Amino acid sequence: MTTNRSDALSAYRVNACLECGRCTAICPVARTHTFSPRRLLSKAISGGTAGLAADRSLWECLTCRLCEEVCPMDIPYSDLNRAVRSTARQIEEIESCTHGGIFEQITALMQRPQLAQDRLGWLTPDLKVSKTKGDTLFFTGCSPYFAAYFGEPYTEKLLGSLRAAVKLLNLMEIKPLLLANERCCGHDLLLRGEPDQFATLAAGVAEQIRATGVKRVVTTCPECLMTLRTDYPDVTGDLGVELLHISQLLESQLPGFEFAENETRVTYQDPCRLGRYAQLYDQPRTALQSVPGLELTEMAHSRERAICCGNTAWIGCNAGTKTLQLQRLAEAEATGSELLLTACPKCLIHLTCACGDQTEPDAGRAETGEQKAVQATGPEIRDTWEYLVTCLK
Repeated sequence: MTTNRSDALSAYRVNACLECGRCTAICPVARTHTFSPRRLLSKAISGGTAGLAADRSLWECLTCRLCEEVCPMDIPYSDLNRAVRSTARQIEEIESCTHGGIFEQITALMQRPQLAQDRLGWLTPDLKVSKTKGDTLFFTGCSPYFAAYFGEPYTEKLLGSLRAAVKLLNLMEIKPLLLANERCCGHDLLLRGEPDQFATLAAGVAEQIRATGVKRVVTTCPECLMTLRTDYPDVTGDLGVELLHISQLLESQLPGFEFAENETRVTYQDPCRLGRYAQLYDQPRTALQSVPGLELTEMAHSRERAICCGNTAWIGCNAGTKTLQLQRLAEAEATGSELLLTACPKCLIHLTCACGDQTEPDAGRAETGEQKAVQATGPEIRDTWEYLVTCLK
């Protein structure tokens, strides 16, 4: 891990910074927290990543890559932040997981070789799947665990998304393979600065995937997609399979789908990992716009400029992140949409959670002013794929 000053300057191109301040100007966290991308780079220039590790504000970064969209020198802020978190963990400058650390415990359990799960209880009799072999593996991610932990109103939304994905695959004449003992992809371990634990978990997942003999792996979770695609090769080698998001499969199959007329105005939340990381902006929108009568209205910040749902790796849920979430909900409401559709289980959870509290908290900034009431009449939050299935004839 890069801790030396010169190594940091080289590996993350820190010295290329022009100090223009565009990164901090566009960073949503900089408005509600003490974090500043530009200050992070200044500290790296003066002391390398070791000097940054004691700065608690580094845990406030969402690694959403919004700053990277405007950086004229293409500095990889998110990769730098992830590396610094690993250094911070070594000196015990750690930001703990919210929700009592339950998700940290789950990822720890996932690393045990003797782990035996039966996590397919969400399947319904109408869904056609294989539990032994197939050409296409549907990698479901941690949604079943999220559903079990959070309960309603999240359970049916999260599991409904998985059921909808299988339904769509079936309509494409794909009978996906599902693994009862599927393990977490390990995305959050990297964001929590635990690369060694990630390597252990990734080795187990890679072994599972290779043992199936599948030709492709399909995900609905953007974090699973990007972790398997970009982070696994460094520690497991090439998985030897095609890695696709379900929206990519749907793209060529939509002409064969029959949708009923549905005169509904909707708006769409671009997940950071599906948008700025995977560059999949058009595919989910194309799927939605294939529904006759549906009106897709964009929020003030969308596509490359979309605002994060406010939390990653279950770290640092606080007044600042709550403010971000309520600002995003206000943007959705301003579109006049009946539905706010998401394509990420964490976006679904965080934005739904924010809807439960209709008061904007003071994020600790004087300019925030008095608390603002958020109207309870905003759009209903639903999963994109679950909604798409309800529009089928």
